[in-house]
Amino acid sequence: MTKSSISASISVTGAEIAKIVLMPGDPLRAKHVAERYLENPVCFNTVRNMLGYTGIYKGRQVSVMGHGMGVPSMGIYATELYTQFGVESIIRIGSAGGLCEQVKLRDVIIAMAASTNSNYGAAFAFPGIFTPVASYEMLADAVEALFAAIYLDGGIEEVRSVIWQVLLSKAPAAEERRDYKTTLQEVVQRKSGQVLTYHMLSQSGPDHDKTFLFDVRLNGASIGQGEGRSKKEAEQAAARDALERMSR
Repeated sequence: MTKSSISASISVTGAEIAKIVLMPGDPLRAKHVAERYLENPVCFNTVRNMLGYTGIYKGRQVSVMGHGMGVPSMGIYATELYTQFGVESIIRIGSAGGLCEQVKLRDVIIAMAASTNSNYGAAFAFPGIFTPVASYEMLADAVEALFAAIYLDGGIEEVRSVIWQVLLSKAPAAEERRDYKTTLQEVVQRKSGQVLTYHMLSQSGPDHDKTFLFDVRLNGASIGQGEGRSKKEAEQAAARDALERMSR
């Protein structure tokens, strides 16, 4: 809707704000989305260069607007859009930051929930900072929607390429997380009286870059060996070697 307001952040000119608003953090990303995906986009806000556009997507009026960096900035724009401009739904489409060895720059994460450790909510006496969690069905729908968007943007070959990249990139991570020690323990325990032990044979290298060699023994007899940058990694390698020998 079009509405004059006392807002110091949003001043609607030239176009109305739709009931549905997509919100990335970067206003230039909002401009990119509007120009690439919306029909006849019109800029409705330039205050503080927080660009906002309204256009048509598949016959439906949609707006896209930046919200800046951080929870407080998002809170200002979202609150005013809901309370002063009659917006009914806001869908955030921005990027996010996190610390995880398996996640690389520009990876796309489909999450069931996303919570914050910001103290922003304390000003409103919220009972907690944990967000509602989506069901697995909703998560699956989101994944399907992602691949559908890739298809619409780049065609079926692009979808195949992305799926293939995902499968290849996750295979090593899955391999690293496999617990060979537990698997080996389960195998040997099928017979009673089996004793599995791990023994360090050697260690080499400086303190900051050591390599360990471990031997895994079944009832005192060696059944596998493995090296690693830590004792735990070497034990896992030894267990893996033992399992591979057993399968031959």
